[in-house]
Amino acid sequence: MGVEIERKFLVDEEKMWAILGRVLDPKIKRYPDLNITQWYLNDNTRIRCEADRHQHSKFTLTMKSNRPAGEFTRDEVEQEISKDFYQIIIQFDWPKIRKERYFFAYGWTVDKFCFSNPDDFNDVTYLFLAEIELESEDEKIVMPEWVAEEVTHDKRYYNSYLAKNPYKNWSTDNE
Repeated sequence: MGVEIERKFLVDEEKMWAILGRVLDPKIKRYPDLNITQWYLNDNTRIRCEADRHQHSKFTLTMKSNRPAGEFTRDEVEQEISKDFYQIIIQFDWPKIRKERYFFAYGWTVDKFCFSNPDDFNDVTYLFLAEIELESEDEKIVMPEWVAEEVTHDKRYYNSYLAKNPYKNWSTDNE
């Protein structure tokens, strides 16, 4: 059994794009490094498809333990599965989430979630979450200036919660 030590943060989108604009040629569109779709069988078990920009896909079944209060560590079991098994499982009506993942320096990733209204394709809300996986809970991390509030222990930002409660539907009472 493996262990996941992860911290999650909100992203100051304006700062992130301003910094990227200084680093990247503005004529170059930044494509996601991975397109990810995850189906949640329950809060701690997911089926996942990762497709890179060359459309090479990887299919996995992942189970995670609950994270103890105030800690960053939890047990994790991940097993690669066949495309056939994946296609059978996703035929059921499981909560699902899609995100684009971008890789950054010092081990940071940023997930871009797009929540749209199926009745109005112009009604779109984005959520950007930064994550960093660590070797130990006390590992020092380099905080990019675009990283904002830490939300590691806020269950509303767990992917399994977002799959059932889309960010665009959150009321100001919930925030």
